[in-house]
Amino acid sequence: PGGADAATARRDAEAVGCWDETWLHVDVNMPQPPGHFMALAGAAGPHGAPLAAHTLRWNLTEPLPFGDSAFDDVYSEHALEHLPPRDVVGFLAEAWRVLRAGGTLRLSTPDLAKFAVAYVDRATDRRFLDERSALFPPRDCPWEAQLLGGGASAAAVVNGVMRNGHTFIWDVESLGFALEAGGVPRSAIHVDSFRSAYLPPALRTADMPIREHESLYLRILKPRLDE
Repeated sequence: PGGADAATARRDAEAVGCWDETWLHVDVNMPQPPGHFMALAGAAGPHGAPLAAHTLRWNLTEPLPFGDSAFDDVYSEHALEHLPPRDVVGFLAEAWRVLRAGGTLRLSTPDLAKFAVAYVDRATDRRFLDERSALFPPRDCPWEAQLLGGGASAAAVVNGVMRNGHTFIWDVESLGFALEAGGVPRSAIHVDSFRSAYLPPALRTADMPIREHESLYLRILKPRLDE
């Protein structure tokens, strides 16, 4: 948004920038008007100890209100699926721009591959579907819980992740292509895992356990200037 919100965001951005070690946490503000999201700018001290956090409201379809190389790390968990794909490419380009050389861009979203495999294997293995429906009950077919004695059909679970505010469900390949379209070299993109030991401490602890079973994880490393 423009006006006072933009001025406040830039003032907060300057406040965040006064710390020696900073990371940007981008998340979705639910419920949100179309296209409006919450960018959480946080500062992390040595070994990931939090020092301060400045919360600002920003539209992620617009350029981020930070200078080039403003952050040591950038983190986004389960936000990209709420943006149209074309806007995701723009946001990823911005995230890469504000990331310092040697920094980490951490991304996670629902993994289309996991949902597709769970649907195909529904007759022999319902563990993924049952875990997902227990954590996030599908909203579209409320009668199923009564008829099934709890839970939901495979179709309801898979449709649920593709609705309810989500615009596009990514897999590793498609998100990799979006990163490349945003100017990130393919050599910088690494498939990762939940709370990977390769992550900086602040980013590692940010991964939410409730999301582990359904997510893909990418770790994108911006080359150092001497590399």
